[in-house]
Amino acid sequence: MRPRLKNEFFTMLSFLFLCISVNGQTDPSERIERNGIGLLIHRGFIIIHSRDIRPVADSYPFGITLDFSRHYTDRETWSKCRCFPRAGVQLSWFNFDNTAILGHGVILAPYIEPFFGKPAGFALSFKASAGLTWLSKPWHEKDNPDNFSYSMAISGYLQLGLNLNYFYRQNWNLKLSINYNHISNGGLKEPNKGINYPTMSLGFEYFPDEMKFREFGIAKEEREYDEGRYDLSIFGTSGIYKKGDKERHAIFGFSFIYSRRYNRLHSFFGEIEWINNGLAREKMLREEGQVVDHNRMGIIGGHEYILGSFIFSQGLGIHIYRPYSDSEIIYQRWRLVYRFTEKVSAGIGLKSHRHIADFLDFRVVWSF
Repeated sequence: MRPRLKNEFFTMLSFLFLCISVNGQTDPSERIERNGIGLLIHRGFIIIHSRDIRPVADSYPFGITLDFSRHYTDRETWSKCRCFPRAGVQLSWFNFDNTAILGHGVILAPYIEPFFGKPAGFALSFKASAGLTWLSKPWHEKDNPDNFSYSMAISGYLQLGLNLNYFYRQNWNLKLSINYNHISNGGLKEPNKGINYPTMSLGFEYFPDEMKFREFGIAKEEREYDEGRYDLSIFGTSGIYKKGDKERHAIFGFSFIYSRRYNRLHSFFGEIEWINNGLAREKMLREEGQVVDHNRMGIIGGHEYILGSFIFSQGLGIHIYRPYSDSEIIYQRWRLVYRFTEKVSAGIGLKSHRHIADFLDFRVVWSF
């Protein structure tokens, strides 16, 4: 069985937090950090993605968030990600607007929020958060039989947000956000249809110390953009067929990428990859009693964000060779890698088919 995207997101978020911690290893005399506190008000709606959750249709959650953050504005951090990142934790309360079935929830979740460009006046930022939530009305066969959204009082929480910020007098930030929120227990207990609810939020943040963002120049060699870059990537992971299995099945492969950079932050790439999927082989053996070729080959095209030493890429691919077709022919590829040197990188990648994750891999990359 293929894991859901939410299971892989925790790993990607952990990797991003590691990036922040690495960036923070600056000489204390050069560190520039600002602690802040914020308050946000939310309003949204629940996505009815299954017939089982129709009893909660026309529900419009509302909530409030208390936010504690630290903003990094030093040269060392900026040089590694070409952004001024913020890390923090948020404590939220939500009423799901159907208290008889869904009740309410209390959420505690750490997050990261990179700001792109110099945050002065208006600035855009992207927020990624993962944590836990306490929920007041779990499914119960007699007391609450209509709640197919969650069956555990403690569940996982994910949030992605796009934010418009307005810095006022260097101590205040007014924030307007569009968020996608997801609550689930990751399949530990059924029923578990989850709560998916987009929200819009409005609020403010206050920093006791003035927020001052210095201009950091770009070295001459960074302004001379590459004509092109070739990457050889080797990746691998493993997976289990279903929960409770002890045997893991190897998934590995390699890819060849040509990337052409057209300015400091952006490049486009083309890629061909080969995958040996041992989990697909196990699936064939258990479900069909026979095994055919479980190798796959795909071609991918996409875009890269070049954020200092980090490269975040997203691509759309198509299988040109797949004798065993247990999934759609079109897929998505997401990657986050860190360049240790000009030639050597390492990171993670995610292969998915729309909202279903195929696998998360770990990779090393040689550039030339």
